[in-house]
Parts: sequence; C-alpha cells; structure tokens
Amino acid sequence: MSESAKFLFRAKFLEDVSTKEQIPLQSIQAENSSPELKSFLNKMTFGQLNTYIKKYKKDAVQVSTQIPRWNTNQNKSIIIDGKFKSYKTVEKNTKPTNININSATKIGVVPKNNNDYVDSITSELKKLNNGSISFMEVDPSKISVKEFFALLRKFVVNKKLIANNPFDSSDWITLSARTIKEITDRFNLVKKDDMGGSAYDWIMSVAFSGGKSFVVQTVSESTNPKLGGAFFRFYHNLKDVDLTSIGIFHKDIVKDPKTFTDYLKDNCLYLTLKHLGLSKSKLNELKSFVVNREVPFSKMSEICGRLGISVEIKRLRGFKKMTDKHDKLISNVRTDRFGVKCDEHYKFCMIDTHYFPNIQIELTSFAMKNYDKVKNIKDYNKIYCVKKDKYEKTNKQLIDSFEVVKLLIKYKDTLLTPITYTDNILKSQFIDKVEDYNDLSYNKHLYTRNTSLSLREQRFVEDELMTDELEEIYDLYRKKEREFSEVKDCIESITSNKKEQELIKTYLDKFLNSGTTEFYKVFFDFESYSDKNDNNIHKPYLVRYITEDGEEGFYRGKNCAREFLDNLPNNSNNIMLIAHNAGYDYKFLFPYLSCKNPIERGKMLMACSAKYYLNRNKKLERTINIKIKDSYALISKKLSDFGSMFKLETEKEVIPYKLYNHFLSVNDSEFNIDKETCYKFVLDEFKLLGTEAQNEKLQQFKNNVIKWDCEYGGEINMFEYSNQYCRIDCEVLKNGYTIFREWIKKLGKESEDEVELDIDNIISSASLAHKYLISQGCYEDVYEIAGKPRHFIQKCVVGGRTMTNQNKKWKIEGGKIADFDACSLYPSAMFLGDGFLMGRPKILKHTDLKSCLKLDGIFVKCLIKSVGIKRHFPLASSMTESGVRDFTNDLVGKVLFLDKQSILDLQEFQDVDLEILSGYYFDEGRNTKIKNTISYLYETRKLKKAQKNPIQEIYKLIMNSAYGKSILKPIDTQTDIVPESTYNKKTKQYENKWNDYLSKNYNYIKEWYKVGNEYIVKKHKTIDDHFNNAQVGVEVLSKSKNIMNRVMCLGEDLKLKMYTQDTDSIHIDYDEVEILRQHYYKKYNTELIGKEMGQFHIDFDLENSVGDIWATDCVFLGKKCYIDKLESRDKNNKPIYGHHIRMKGVPSKSIDYTANKKFNGDVMKLYESLYEGNKVNFDLLCGGAVDMFQTGYRNADDKLIKDCSKIYTMNEFHRTLSFNYEEGIF
Repeated sequence: MSESAKFLFRAKFLEDVSTKEQIPLQSIQAENSSPELKSFLNKMTFGQLNTYIKKYKKDAVQVSTQIPRWNTNQNKSIIIDGKFKSYKTVEKNTKPTNININSATKIGVVPKNNNDYVDSITSELKKLNNGSISFMEVDPSKISVKEFFALLRKFVVNKKLIANNPFDSSDWITLSARTIKEITDRFNLVKKDDMGGSAYDWIMSVAFSGGKSFVVQTVSESTNPKLGGAFFRFYHNLKDVDLTSIGIFHKDIVKDPKTFTDYLKDNCLYLTLKHLGLSKSKLNELKSFVVNREVPFSKMSEICGRLGISVEIKRLRGFKKMTDKHDKLISNVRTDRFGVKCDEHYKFCMIDTHYFPNIQIELTSFAMKNYDKVKNIKDYNKIYCVKKDKYEKTNKQLIDSFEVVKLLIKYKDTLLTPITYTDNILKSQFIDKVEDYNDLSYNKHLYTRNTSLSLREQRFVEDELMTDELEEIYDLYRKKEREFSEVKDCIESITSNKKEQELIKTYLDKFLNSGTTEFYKVFFDFESYSDKNDNNIHKPYLVRYITEDGEEGFYRGKNCAREFLDNLPNNSNNIMLIAHNAGYDYKFLFPYLSCKNPIERGKMLMACSAKYYLNRNKKLERTINIKIKDSYALISKKLSDFGSMFKLETEKEVIPYKLYNHFLSVNDSEFNIDKETCYKFVLDEFKLLGTEAQNEKLQQFKNNVIKWDCEYGGEINMFEYSNQYCRIDCEVLKNGYTIFREWIKKLGKESEDEVELDIDNIISSASLAHKYLISQGCYEDVYEIAGKPRHFIQKCVVGGRTMTNQNKKWKIEGGKIADFDACSLYPSAMFLGDGFLMGRPKILKHTDLKSCLKLDGIFVKCLIKSVGIKRHFPLASSMTESGVRDFTNDLVGKVLFLDKQSILDLQEFQDVDLEILSGYYFDEGRNTKIKNTISYLYETRKLKKAQKNPIQEIYKLIMNSAYGKSILKPIDTQTDIVPESTYNKKTKQYENKWNDYLSKNYNYIKEWYKVGNEYIVKKHKTIDDHFNNAQVGVEVLSKSKNIMNRVMCLGEDLKLKMYTQDTDSIHIDYDEVEILRQHYYKKYNTELIGKEMGQFHIDFDLENSVGDIWATDCVFLGKKCYIDKLESRDKNNKPIYGHHIRMKGVPSKSIDYTANKKFNGDVMKLYESLYEGNKVNFDLLCGGAVDMFQTGYRNADDKLIKDCSKIYTMNEFHRTLSFNYEEGIF
C-alpha cells in the first residue's frame, strides 16, 4: 500500500484505480496509531478530513463525498495519492479497519517509561503557576494531550494561558477552562458540525504536526500571545536615569508624548539592530521581511538567513528558587544563537517580550535593589555598597542593560509602573498590550467634537486645532445661520473681530460651499454557477444592467465582468454601481478594478470606491471613478420583498440554480437543455417546500418559459431564461431604490425641520437615521467622543436580556401561554428617556454614590458589595470566560461598568449596594428634541400604516435604526489593497509600490496574501480616530431594560409564571396578563396594555387567525431556543394551529428538514428530544437543497490558497446542539 495513506477511514478494501485490483485491508496493521487520534479522525466527515489534510498535510490525500456512517450500507469512496480508491461497504456495527497514520502525531499514546517527562512537565507547570517562568514547550509524542491538560488543571490555578499552533508559531488559542474542556471532549464527541473554530484547528495542527512541540505561555501580565519581541510594557521609576537607548521610558515620558510616539513607530528588534549598527539597506530588508507588529522568536533563524547575519540572544526565562529549602529566587537565563556564524554577528537581549541591546548603563545593582533608600542621594546610581554606615560610590561597578532589565522585572513593584491607556498608546499598533486605565484625562479638542457639526466642519476643526473661544463661535454660527439671508451679516453678528470673521469666511468658502461630485447610477446583477470541477468556486456567466435613465443590456460568458466595465455608459466618468448584496457581485469585478478602497462591516461590504482604467490598443482611453454601493445596507429586505414593499409588479422567483451548476460545470456554454430535464431540476430545487408548492413552482417556471419565449424544439434556452430573470431583478432594484430615495426626500421635506436627505450619499440605514436625527436638532450640543472616554463609556453597553427563567429549561403541556411584547422598545426608550446628554464627559473627582446620582449622567466603574434581592431574571450581567454575557445574581466582588439608570434599577429592584471606583459625568443638561422627533415618527407611521401606505416602512426604519450608530464599535483592522507596482508617467517605468508600502506600514500589518498582482492586507488600525455618541446609546439601552425591568420585576414579585425574556418579549401565562396589568396601573399609574410607546401587547402571529392567539404547548431550552404550539380560530370559528419557532444559529428550513428526517415531521418531538438532553445534529444545507457560500480559495500548485476575490459553495455544514440545563418547576 502507498506509504502516504496517512489517515484513518472505514473500509473493506482498496482498489487500484488503474488496474482495478482489490487489496484487502484486514492485513494492514495500525502500527503506532493513536487511540485518541483514531477516535477523533474516525468521527470526522470526509469534507472535514479534506479541509484539514489540505491545510496541514497538503501532500497526503484527497478526500471526496460524505461521511461513511456506521448505520448505512452506502458505497463511499476516497482517492489516496491519485492511485488507490477505497470503497466503504460496512454493515451496521462492523468494526472499522484502521490504516496507519504515518504522519500524524501520536497525541493520544502515552509511551512507556515516560515518567521522567511527565515529572518534567509537572515541574514546569508549577513554575508557570508561581510565575518563575512565563512559557513552556510540550512534546505531544511524549505525553497525551488529555494527560497534559489534566496536569494543567491540577497545578495551574488562576492563570491565563495560551497555546500555539505547531505549524505556525504566530497562531495561538486561549486555554480557558472552556477551551480545554472543548479540546478534550472533542476527541470523543466530534460531530459533523464541529468543524471549524480555534479548538478544532488546534487539535488538527497537533495531529498533523509530525512530532512538533507546542508552546504554552502565560498572559497574566501581557495580552501578547507570541514568544517574541514587542514593546516594554512598563515605565521605569528610576530618578535621573535614562534608559531610552534600550527602549524603556521613565514614567514622566507622558509629558513628552512625541518621543514615545516616535519610538512606537518601529518595533524593538528593528531599533535594537539599528543601534548595533546594522546597515540601512539591511534594515530596509528587515522591514520588508518582518511584516507583523511583533517579531516571533521562532522566525529569528529565517530573519538571520535573509539578512546574512548571525545573532546571539540572551534572554530571561523567569526566576526560580535557589533550592527547595531556600526561597531566594535566582534568574533563569538562556542564550540562543541563530544564523550561520559569520563576521556580521550581533548580540542583544530579550526580557519580558522586549528586544534591546546589551550595553553598559550608569547604574549599579545595589542602587536598584535599595532604590527607596538611596534615591534622594546625589549620584545614587553609582552607589555599590555600605561601609560603616556610609554609602560608597564608584564607576567600576556599573552593570549592563540585561542586568538592569532583569532587576527591573524582579523588583517591578518598586521600580516599574505599568503602561496604561494613553492617547499615544491608542494611536499605536500596540493597543492590546496595555492593561487598564489609571488616568482618565484626555485632550478635549482631539477626542470630542460637536455632533451637529458636519464632517467637513469637524475636519476643519481638527485641522485648525480650535480653541474653546473659536469653537463657541462656530457653534453659534450653526445656530444663527438661518436667521440671516447673507452670510456676511451672520458672521458680523457673531464677532466684530476681523481676524475671526476672516477665519469663519475662509472656512465657509472651503468647506460649506464645496459641491459633491455627482455619480451616474447603474444598477447591475451577476448570475453565476458553482463549478463542481474547481472547488465549487462561483464563476459568472451573465451580468445584466439598467441605468438610471432606463438604458439596459447584458454581457455573457466568462469575460462578462470585464466587458461590462469596458462598456459602462460614456456620459460620465463617475459611475455608481448599485447591487443588492453587492459584496457578492463585487467579487467578480475585483480582479479588474484598481485603487480599491472597500468599506466593510464584519463580512459585509458596505461600499467600495475604485478606479477602472479602460485600455484599448495598449493605450489608456478612459479612467472611470467607480463607487460600488450595496442597496441592502439601506433597504434590508430581500429583493423578492420589493414588490410588496414598493407596490411593484414582479414575477415569482423560480430559477433552478442547481441546473446551472450541473451543466455549466461540464460545458460553460451549454444552455439549451431538454425541457423534461429542466422540469426535474425545478422540482429538485424546491423539494423542501412539499409536493403542492413544488408543482406551483414548476407551473410558474413553465409560464415564464412561454412568456419569455425560451423554448425551441423541446429544449429550453436556459441562458435566455436566466437573462430575463436577471432583467426583472435589475428593474425591480432600480424601481425600488428610486422609490425609496423619493420617500426619504419626502420624509425630509415633511419633517418639523425640513432637511435634504439623499440616499445616494448615505451608506447604511443607521447612517440615514443618524443624519435625520442630526437634522432635527436632536444632537445640538451633544458631543461625539473618541479615545479613552469613548472606550471607557462603551464598556457600559449592555444589550437586551435574553434568558429563560433562572437559566433553566421549561416544558409546558396543555397550558395557555402569551407572548407579551413591548411596543417599539427602543423608540419607546428614546421617547420616555430624559433626552441626550449635552457637553463633554468630565472626570469624576468624588465618588460618593448619592452625590453622583444627582448629576445629569454618569458612566462609572463599580464594585458590587451586596445583592439584597435575588431575581429569577437578574438585572445585571458579566462576561463569562468564554465571552458569553451571563445575567446573574452572583455579583458580589465583581467590577461592573454602569450608567445612572442601571444603578437606579439595581437599587430599586435588587437592593444592590455598590461602590463607585472611577468614571465620567455630564452636567450640562440634556437635549430633549429626540422626544418630539420620535413621537412625530411614531404617530406618522401609525397614520400611514392605517392608510396602507407603504411609506410607513421608512418611519419604522428610522425609529429602529436611530440609536444604533451611537454605539457603533470601532473597526480595529482595515483592509488595504495594494498593487505590486504602479506606472510612473514621469520616468515611464513601473515602480515597486508594494515594497514602499511594506516599509512604511510593516509594523501595523496583521496579515497579507497576494491575489494576482495585488496584495490584500489586513492592517491593525488605530482606534482613537473612531468617534461615536456612546453616552447616548448606553442610556437608550439602559432605558429599554428599565421598561422591561418594571414589568418583569413586578410580575416576579406577584409570583406570576414567566418563562423567558427575549429582549422585548415575555412568555407569561395568558390569564395572568390581566393581573399584571392591574397591579402595574396601581404602582405606576400608567396603562400597561395598548399600542402606544411604552405599552405592551400580546403578539403571536398565525396565518388566517381572526381572534386571540396563544400557545398550548411550549418547550424552552435556553436563550433564543424555544418552540410554541399555537392555537386560534379562523373566520369560520374553526380551530387552527401553528408553531412559533426559535433556534439560534439554525435556520427554520434546517429545523423542518431535521424534523421530517428524524422525527416523522413532528417539530415538537424534535424540541422534546433536545429537552430530554439528547444531542441533535442539524444539516444546515438540508441534504443539499440549500446553498451556503463562503469566501473561497484558489488552486496554486495543487494547494488551496486563500483568495478573498472568490466565493465557493459549501459541501456540508452541520451543527449539533444539546441542552443540559436543570429543569424548571414552578
């Protein structure tokens, strides 16, 4: 058998592909195979094996088809090295035959006589725990992963640990208790849905590491997850001692921020080698090679080879006890040598993840060890001993920098001050290395700005470094500009100072009067197929377009994207390309566009600016400025919903995508298909809908074929069918977008303060709502914040509570349950709140709780001292180690970030006693215009809805999106797309742009890879340039929770049966709603039930219902995972039934598919099975009936290379769920 058959599978025989000779497998021995790894790999799907073998062992094997399940007799096959084929024909409960895993590490085998290694590991773990070492190496061939983690749990307590990927020392995972459990459990419990995630990746990296060790490292004092050099995380406290030559700064450096900022531009290895005399050319080479912001220790040999140097690094690995009987700590020092020894040899040091040169420092060890005693003595740094009560000084006892830094670390409590968040750190790429806030002060001119100022004004403010007086003048101008018909008169009314008048006039001429470039709109849509012969990568075969003037056309074939760009309308060189879900269509244009500048939010492309250079006959004929716009970011509805939303005539959506995938994968020009074959594909496309719906879709398909004249001699021209389908989509998009644009303009004109709003210049619905609120004066004198105040206040952001009662699972049979919903919760919070806080945040000087609560607004860091009332639905929350928000009563001793409303709720409803530690406050009053604005939107929407006017959707959109932008998180990475070279018109030569870019940005780059002639760069972005109104968003969220708390805490005090809260809804006994209403009115003198803001209503939906709707049976498994069996009456007073289903992370189609396949179509039984603690596997692709896409790969030398310009269809996607919570009983 081939030596490279390197993994396990279940089979009876191998077949030689060329000779068809069958080779029995029973004779093949499972030599040196790992039981732990066997169990792990045997439970993987072929798709999972294929992914990871290609990732970690690219020459090992190619795997095809699906998982060979034990309880089926299906024939499955895999190809090994292109030579052997394995057939799986295993009967139920037959034991598998295991092929030797030659290249996989024996991570589950505990070798004989390994006691010495286990003892060594135990000793190292103890040192990790006591802090005498910061990292250790683990050889998985000498100790099993399970045993190692068992020892780790036993000997390491309260330490944050990480472990690296043996294949890539820069790739790490956290070893939290949850991750350790996940890793160890997965060896026995791997399911098809487990593929992906850091734990899974880490297992595979160890499995295929070929015996490589992995590193375990502590991060208790640093968030730096790499064994390598970064910046020193402390200031030193040594008086009159300059350590800047080794990259360590005195704590007073905060008074000279420029020096520290300049230092942070380059990493410490670069600065060290520069100090030691490395040539300029080699320093530039170093920048081109070391592209990460940190320099991993594991890369040092590679660095030396590239630079043609050798290095000797003396490093401190920690401190250890002198003997078991003596507690005195001695340093654990090691010297590592890298590179082939040569004349160009450099010696330097590394301590606490910091590289620095080993040079003499004017300092003695005595002075450092006795610093507090000698620091006030002149020339204390030269004191080397005490003789007869007199300090002796000398220049001969000075120590080198290694000893200095070693002693700094050893006596860090006295000699060092941790670097905390400062404006300079926030500007650097080392943001994640600092630990906490000591100083909340900030530059108010750089880190706050008046929200009501336009973006151009804000930039002017920043450019001119405005004074308080000048800023007041600008604010005054904005308030008074409408009172005057002439700008000159307005300016003179503000100030008589000629210089200030001129400055304002210059500002107006430069910014307010500068027009915006108009772009000609083209609406477009690609049709593509998933190429089965090329990793299911999506390839376009058609692009259709329609211009804003109604001109339309199409291009077909594999070059359709370029032809589309070549023939863009020539009436403008500024073109706006608009598509629905433009991130998909953008992939096909990506290779042909230049100067791309994408704006992304998560995985979604919001917009992109670019240039297209049209060359004909090797000459540049035209340069087109392009903006790609995603209409979905503004209109978050499926294109198929545009018909009902905008009252457009549309065709029913019937297109058999699988037909195109099948035939175009074989022949990309084959479009005439036998009509009976087409019918079969149509039925297969919609098989999840059931027979009746399938037949309706088929009939609609036939109608479309006739209407679009697509049938010729018993064959259907499927290209023409697709072309007409795409034409309709483009028309619907254009018409819907145009109507939406007019609605927004009408909204602006009809508002209390008339405003021009044009969605052509707005990216998202959140931005649209934010601009609208600004136009209505809601943000006058309300400041945007950045830097430390934004970062601190944003810690107070807590979303809506989602949980079951006491976090238990509940089951109701034969009951009557209501879904009790708040009306427009977030608009209600803005309407019922006190308005938006005005002015800038100020630092709390006094932390007395009663005094702080008298202020307009506070955002504070608090210590919880006691919780008087334990709630079934607790009000406060904290983040678990796994990053999940947990609403809990277990708060004593915890530190929370809270605003004023949150504190008041905790006092009123849970009798919480707390201490304020630090924070910000506002005391300049509130802007209350938001109350009138929301009221206008709400009432107008009700009126439009009663009139069945579809424009009501706009008012709903603005209300629900109004607060979102205020707490928008910063994007901490940015994507740069850099061409390898550019043409210089002056020199008439191509110049290497990539090297220049790399040299300037190398320390900010997170990762990069090449696509064609461009580099896709993920770069660490400074976060201090992100402004938002965090104080506004925090208070809106807190007020929304207050609305819910008043209802739920009252219900709990009345001992009413409430089962779940899902942000704005409560599952409660139907008959107890009236009891709750009565007591709510008595307590708050407010009617609870109704359709006004702040009120609640029962809100189940059931098709054809004309009466009350309730749930008779319910299963509540956990947050956002439940089912209600609904009952109501139709117009004939006959009972009708239905379901209200939620399963976070699992689409409804997959739930129905799983219920049909495993529970005879009974979805209640599916939930009951989960309730009983069983695991249920959900196929999110529904047996291939549903397509899901992911960013794909491209082939290069038979290796899969990541390529963001590609999309591929997933072969399988599973999730396995189980709920092991305690059962709840009232």
